[in-house]
Amino acid sequence: MKKLIYLASPYTHKDHNIKIKRYRQVCHAALILHSWDIPIYSPIAHWHPIAELANKTPGITLMYNRLLEHDGIMISRCDDFWVLDLEGFDNSTGIAWELAHAAECSLIPEWLDHESLFKKGVSPKNCLRSKP
Repeated sequence: MKKLIYLASPYTHKDHNIKIKRYRQVCHAALILHSWDIPIYSPIAHWHPIAELANKTPGITLMYNRLLEHDGIMISRCDDFWVLDLEGFDNSTGIAWELAHAAECSLIPEWLDHESLFKKGVSPKNCLRSKP
């Protein structure tokens, strides 16, 4: 059975355009990983369109603590934990929380070099490193 990978990435920013850029970058990464037959779960790719819909739906809001609970469940069910090193990953409070939860689940993080990932002809092994 293939391993399922949790793909953490930065998201929150005061500038909405940066949030959109980060969302698109992680979706691009997810597409590349999918093309390599690597199953991943990306909370940003999953929740961003839902959050956009919630912002336009009266009476429905996303609760941050519920999102964290959901992400914790997903981390505990994944076999590996990767961080996409987009700008802002090193000071992201969300990634810090995810890393702590991954450690509780005995998952050793690996960092995915987005610049290498987005180049053609690069293998997945050449995009991962054990330290940020």
